[in-house]
Amino acid sequence: MGMYSRPNMAALSGRMGRKIIDHLRNQTVETDDDIKASADACIERIKRQKEAERMCDFKSCVKAIRVWVDEKHLWLELNDGRILGVPRAWFPKIRNATIEQLGKYELIGDGIGIHWVDLDEDINVPNLLRKEKYKETSYE
Repeated sequence: MGMYSRPNMAALSGRMGRKIIDHLRNQTVETDDDIKASADACIERIKRQKEAERMCDFKSCVKAIRVWVDEKHLWLELNDGRILGVPRAWFPKIRNATIEQLGKYELIGDGIGIHWVDLDEDINVPNLLRKEKYKETSYE
């Protein structure tokens, strides 16, 4: 019997354990493998939710304090001291814009977002740090 088998379900405690048990109550599970797969999926969903909550709590949210561009990248200085570079190729309007156009931006939401009026483009800064948000794009 695995970690999530019926006899061991009582061993789950705390908030995550309660969420897993609530999740499993709504599932049709036949075997211990079904229970484990369902519980693992629930754990992954909880982890993603916690990461999103951590990144988007307004007071502690990652924010841009400065933005600049070069021929291939959009660069951000973040409020936690990191410098983030993302390929312009990820964003068609950004990719096709001139350096001059990209210099005309405004930080919105105290730096949670970047808005280019002339391009009608907005970027959410915390989402840039989420791996699954953007598909890998080939660029030169």
